[in-house]
Amino acid sequence: MKGLRSLPIAALAAFALSACQSSGYTSSLTLEGVDHQTDLAREVSRAMETQLESQEAFNTALDLITRFTEPRAEVDLDLHEDLLDQVDTCADHVADLEPQIADLQAVGATLFSDWQAELDQFSSPQIRARSEERMREVQVSFASLLEQLRATNQQTAAALVTLRDYVLFFNHNLNPRAIESLRSENAGVAEVIGTLNAEVDAAAEVTEAFLGSLQGRAPVE
Repeated sequence: MKGLRSLPIAALAAFALSACQSSGYTSSLTLEGVDHQTDLAREVSRAMETQLESQEAFNTALDLITRFTEPRAEVDLDLHEDLLDQVDTCADHVADLEPQIADLQAVGATLFSDWQAELDQFSSPQIRARSEERMREVQVSFASLLEQLRATNQQTAAALVTLRDYVLFFNHNLNPRAIESLRSENAGVAEVIGTLNAEVDAAAEVTEAFLGSLQGRAPVE
């Protein structure tokens, strides 16, 4: 999980721009861009935080499976109950991710729609061109972000299916010999969750890059 925990999620969640709406001449202009950017940054950070929490939940589930399938004389019923609870936690995170991505897409659509409408208010072609150029850059970055978040979501759903197989197996095979026989399958679930970790790491990097583009920071080489 290289670089994952170095991502300042708390800082990203706190990212906001403030605007003071004038009661004079500028009140006749459409000046909601700052608010929309703040909303989008908040939704992006929220979605990324959910994916990070989901990653932690799945890694905990993997740890429980590894411990539960170790050789022992009797079934550890407490450990089995912990595993069931953890799989439920994983399922809750999977259920949260899809609507969050949909909300994120909706907020982004509002931002870019208003930004496009704002371009018609410029009298200077040069200034308009600069604003439009930055809008295109942010749109490209946002599209990459959505693509990565969806890829991570798909991998999270695949990992949940794998965990479900374990739960189903244990349901009618809750005895030490049967449980131990499943140890050979642990490498497979570890690989699935390892892929999930890589996807979340990539999503964290894309998130940081997008919020940087939203703030106008130059991309890191």
